[in-house]
Amino acid sequence: NVIDDVCHMGGTLRTLDKATRKYITDRIDKKIQALELEYDCSIEFELIEGYPAILNDAKCVDIVSALGSKIVGDQKIIEEGLGMGGEDVAFFLQEAPGCYFLLGCGGEDLDFSPHHCSTFDFDESTLITGVEIFSQVIKTLVM
Repeated sequence: NVIDDVCHMGGTLRTLDKATRKYITDRIDKKIQALELEYDCSIEFELIEGYPAILNDAKCVDIVSALGSKIVGDQKIIEEGLGMGGEDVAFFLQEAPGCYFLLGCGGEDLDFSPHHCSTFDFDESTLITGVEIFSQVIKTLVM
């Protein structure tokens, strides 16, 4: 068996807050230093910053939930808590209060296919629901 001189590894680091992210990256740095000393080697670590966590504003969640309940009914409003998905809206939510929500557009008659997949399909009628919710949010907050 041959042991190569070089090893390349990759991974994903997702956290829900900056403090946890810093803690983990600090621990990685310490582990790298320890491994370099123990095995007399050189380790290069590059962290490419991706999307931050999606952190909704509580007041905005309350508004969207209340208005959404009036449009689709209480039984269809599901609060799932924090998740690890990455979305562009996370950058906007760092600058201004807001609420990222899903429309649940899988439909009852559609086969499940993951997002970003060539076979992904969705119930387009749910887009109308999204427009209704956004329209009600605008009426509530602006008018």
